[in-house]
Amino acid sequence: MDKIRRVSRLFRYLFQSLMLLPLVLVCSWLWIAPDNAQNLLSIDPLPLRMYSSLFPAEGLDIWQRLLGMAAQVVPAAVDMFLYWQMAVLFGLYAKGEIFTARNVACYRKSAYALLISQAASPFYQAAVSVVLTLNNGEGNRLITIGVDTYDLAKITIAVVILVIAWVMDEARMLKDEEALVI
Repeated sequence: MDKIRRVSRLFRYLFQSLMLLPLVLVCSWLWIAPDNAQNLLSIDPLPLRMYSSLFPAEGLDIWQRLLGMAAQVVPAAVDMFLYWQMAVLFGLYAKGEIFTARNVACYRKSAYALLISQAASPFYQAAVSVVLTLNNGEGNRLITIGVDTYDLAKITIAVVILVIAWVMDEARMLKDEEALVI
């Protein structure tokens, strides 16, 4: 159990530090040099890699950057919530709490956060594509929406986590019943 507690503390600190990453990504929209929108790719490669062909040659103006930041607030908030739930879960493990209702709640909330993230993804993708092509001339503005295997994998993982939460809740209830038997 000591090894579980030690590793759990490490993971709790890791997830607590990851909570800062979405804030950095949101703020990165403001730090982009107006004449070099390609910097976005090095800051946020996964969601924006697909938009590399949409970057205007002259860069992004302040309104595009503010709108891009606003579009990223919802996915960033969901990511932060997910990291928080993981930090709480590993904090419970570090305390030695394994099959408790609080653990099950962390699993469920994490799974729902992943599902919400995937439900919001098309809206985020559309918003980012509009923001990046906002200053393009008529006929050159785009709205793009896509689903790839990465999105489907996240949905699958969320469903698996929900099943794990259900199994853990059943195990917790059996453990509680067993404790009452004399």
